[in-house]
Amino acid sequence: MTSHKPFPKQQSTPILSHVPASAMALPFLSTRSASTTALFTSSGIPRLPVPPLEETLDKYLQVVRPLLSPDQFSKTQKIVEGFRTGAGPDLQKALQERAKVRDSWLHQWWLECAYLGFRLPVVVHSSPGVSTFKQEFSTQNQLVSFCSKVVRSALEFHLDVLEDRLPPDLMGSVALDMSQYSNILASTRIPEKDIDSQRRPSREQSRHILVIHQGRFFKLPVFNREGVLATREAISSQIEAILRQSDTPCKDKVGILTSLHRDKLVTARQELINTPTNVTTLEQIETAIFTLCIDNPTPLVSTSEISHLSDPTETTASRITLHGYGSSVHSANRWFDSGVQFLVGKDGYFGMNYEHSNADAPPVIKLFDKTIAASQEPSDVCACKDPLLADPEELLWEISAVSQQHIAVAREEMDSLVADTDVQCFLFKEFGKDLPKSYRLSPDSFFQVALQLAYYKMHTKTPATYESGSTRKFYQGRTETIRSATMASLEFVQAFTQNVMSNEKLAHLLRQAVEAHRSYTIEAVNGQGVDRHLLGLKLISKEKGVLLPEIFSDPTYSHSLHITLSTSQVPSQHQLTLCFGPVVPDGYGVCYNPRENEFRICVSTFRSCPTTSTAGMIKCIEESLMQMQHTLYLGQPAKL
Repeated sequence: MTSHKPFPKQQSTPILSHVPASAMALPFLSTRSASTTALFTSSGIPRLPVPPLEETLDKYLQVVRPLLSPDQFSKTQKIVEGFRTGAGPDLQKALQERAKVRDSWLHQWWLECAYLGFRLPVVVHSSPGVSTFKQEFSTQNQLVSFCSKVVRSALEFHLDVLEDRLPPDLMGSVALDMSQYSNILASTRIPEKDIDSQRRPSREQSRHILVIHQGRFFKLPVFNREGVLATREAISSQIEAILRQSDTPCKDKVGILTSLHRDKLVTARQELINTPTNVTTLEQIETAIFTLCIDNPTPLVSTSEISHLSDPTETTASRITLHGYGSSVHSANRWFDSGVQFLVGKDGYFGMNYEHSNADAPPVIKLFDKTIAASQEPSDVCACKDPLLADPEELLWEISAVSQQHIAVAREEMDSLVADTDVQCFLFKEFGKDLPKSYRLSPDSFFQVALQLAYYKMHTKTPATYESGSTRKFYQGRTETIRSATMASLEFVQAFTQNVMSNEKLAHLLRQAVEAHRSYTIEAVNGQGVDRHLLGLKLISKEKGVLLPEIFSDPTYSHSLHITLSTSQVPSQHQLTLCFGPVVPDGYGVCYNPRENEFRICVSTFRSCPTTSTAGMIKCIEESLMQMQHTLYLGQPAKL
C-alpha cells in the first residue's frame, strides 16, 4: 500500500483556511453602523463592505508579528509599505468597483477558492463529521422507528426552508442572512475539471431521499401521488422494505469513489456515465433531498487502540462520521458528494456528514438539532404502508473493468487516509463557559487563549491560527478569519511558561490576551478582518492581469496561510461533537462545543507528521484550561 500524503506540494487553491467545520465564534455587534460602510441589498441585509486599505495593512502587520522573527517582520514591514504606496490603492479601487455591481464582492470567489476549486478529497480535508450520544436499539423495529423520526423531521425542516417558515437567525437584534439554509438540502456537489459545480434540483425533481445500506443504493419516495409528505409510519414501512431487499452487501463498492481526489473523481465519473444504467442511477442520487446511510455494527477496535482514549465511544462516533473507518467498514456506505448524509448505525451510533461548500456549521447544526430532538420522542413508530406512496426502488450500477480499477484505487487511498488521520474526542468536565463568564471574560476568547498556551507548550512557538467568524450579518456572508494568535497571547504564554511572574501579573496578561481576541472577533464578524480583504486584492490583481504584488509573494503571506491550528466553536443545545481534519500536514484541527459546565472537544492530526500529536495536544489543552482557571483565581486583587 502506498503511504498517504495528506497534502501535495502544489495546492490548487490560493487559501488554506477553508476550515472544515466553520462553526462560528461568538457574534458581537459593531459599535458603528454597517450602513455607513456598505450598501443594502433588496432583502434589507447590508452588502459585505470593502474595508479601508490602510486599516487592513496595519492589521496585517499586527497579525503576522507574533509569527515572525524581528528580521522577518522588518522585511515584511517594508514590503507592506511598498504595497501601501504602490499597487495597493489601484487594486483597492478596482475591488470597490466590483463591490458596487455585485451583491457580494467575495461570495463567488470564496466558493471557488475555498471549496469548489479545492482538489483534495472532501473526506477529512473539507467535509465535517457531526455526532451525538449513542442510541440503544434492541430490535430492528427500534432502528427503523429512529430512522423514520430523523427522516421525517429533516423533511419538515426542508419544507420550512422552501416555504420560508424558518424564524430569522439573529445576532443580538440584527437579522442575519438566511441564504445558506436554501443550500443545505436537495444539493449535490458534482466533480468537474479544475472547479466543481453544485447541483440544486427543482422542487418537482427532488421528491425522494437516497438510502444506502450494505453499499446498495435505494430511491425512497417521500411525497405520495397527491403531493403529501409521507408520515413516519409510511417512511418506516419503506425503510423496512429496503432492509429486506438489501440483506446481502453490494459487490461493487461504488460509493467509495466519492472519497477520491477531485480530479480522479472527474475521470471516474466520466467512465460511469458511459453506461445508461449508471446515468439513471446518478440522476436519482443527485436529485435526492438528502442521504440516509444505515450502517452495520462497527467492528470492535482492539483494546490497545482505545485504552488510552479519554472518551472511546465519542471518538469512535467521530471517526464514523468523519470518514467511516475505511472501505471495509463504512466508507463505501456513503455518497460524500451528497449535501447532507445522516448516518445511523445498527449499534446505535448516530451523526451526519455534510458537504461544506453549501453552508457553514450553524445552519447545518440547526437542522441536526431538530433531528436529534425528534429522534428522542419516546413513542415508537409502527410501520404502515401508504398505498399512494411509490415503493422504494433499488438503483443499479453497471461497473466496467475500468471502473473496478477506479474503485480499487479509491479503496486503497481511503484506507491510507483513514490510517493516517488521528481523531480523538474528550469531555472536559472541570468547568464550562460559565467559569470565564463569572470573571467577565468571553468564553470563546478564553478557550482560544488556552489553545495558544497548549500549542506553545508543545512546540515553543506561535501557530498561524484560524478561527471561523461568521459574516452572516452581510448578504451571502460566510466567514472571516479570526486571528487568535496575537502579541498579547504570545506575551501571556511566554510569561506563563517561563514561570517568573506573580499570579496577579499573569492574570492581567491573561485578561489582555482574552480582550485582544475578543476585539479582533468583533472586527472580523463586522467585515473588518484582514484575510478576506487581502484575498480579494490578490484575486482582483489576477483578474486585471497585473504583476502579482510582492506582498503576496512574500514568504510571510504564505506562512500566515499555513494554518497549523485550525479551530472552530460549535455551540449546540445538545450533546454534540463536530470534527474535521487538519488543513496542513503538520497541523491540528480543534473543534469544541462550549456548554455551561463542560467543553466537548475533538482534536485531529495526521499520524504521518512526526512533530504533532493528538494525545499530546489533548493533554496540553486540559492542563492549560485548569492552569488558566487557577491563574484567574489566585490573581484576583486581595480584598481589604
